[in-house]
Amino acid sequence: GVVGGGYNAAECDTSSCTDTRGKGIIVFDLRNGQTLWSYRWGNATGNTTSPDMGYAIPSQVALIDGDYDGYLDHGYVGDLKGNMWQIQFCTKTNLETDANCSTSSWKGSLLLDKLGGSDKYPIYMPPTVVRDRNSDIWIYWTSGSVIDPTNNDPAAYVYGLKPLLCRNETTGDPQPCLRSDLENITSDKNTYCGSTVKTWGWYINLAGKSEKVLAQPVAFDNVLYFTSFLPAQGASVTCTKTGLARLYAISIDPG
Repeated sequence: GVVGGGYNAAECDTSSCTDTRGKGIIVFDLRNGQTLWSYRWGNATGNTTSPDMGYAIPSQVALIDGDYDGYLDHGYVGDLKGNMWQIQFCTKTNLETDANCSTSSWKGSLLLDKLGGSDKYPIYMPPTVVRDRNSDIWIYWTSGSVIDPTNNDPAAYVYGLKPLLCRNETTGDPQPCLRSDLENITSDKNTYCGSTVKTWGWYINLAGKSEKVLAQPVAFDNVLYFTSFLPAQGASVTCTKTGLARLYAISIDPG
């Protein structure tokens, strides 16, 4: 079993932390509940802690077998700041070079770094994982406060990313991609085309004031569907809590 640490509103900085609840990813044995491996907040060096994991992880973890060897090899999950994290278990390549690859070889890392700035883009839903016609793995995810959908958070982001490209080209270890590595296709005049330039993916910043996505996106027949909620603005909305619902459909075919 692989789970996020759970919801907790308290934040940590890189020098100290008085409330570490929720700030981690845990892998446990389903037979007896024993913790097999964890990746959590901490200043210690190594593969099991990160000083950047200062925000809780309430989302489920998306898990994949990317190399078709019958074993899960990667996991992806977001936090309440808007960072996306990745886990690398034993891949087929790892096992070919190290037949004894085990939990001590597993690695955690940021997948997409949203550490800069004070704005939060909380992720409550796991990413949607699909393959395109070129057999490239993509993950799609969105941000939005499920526990407070009428708040004044900045408008949500929608991401499409090839996660297996976010790695060190020499060692193969996972490493962060940055939003600046992605194509900004917020305008409907901009499109993503990764055939000639090594671009990791794309992102969209929704246009509505405090517009947020409150459910996992769905990919079907080369189209990504997701809904959003646009809270009403003005002094009277505290009582009414009204707003607008939207449905988006984005072509995600690489052609």
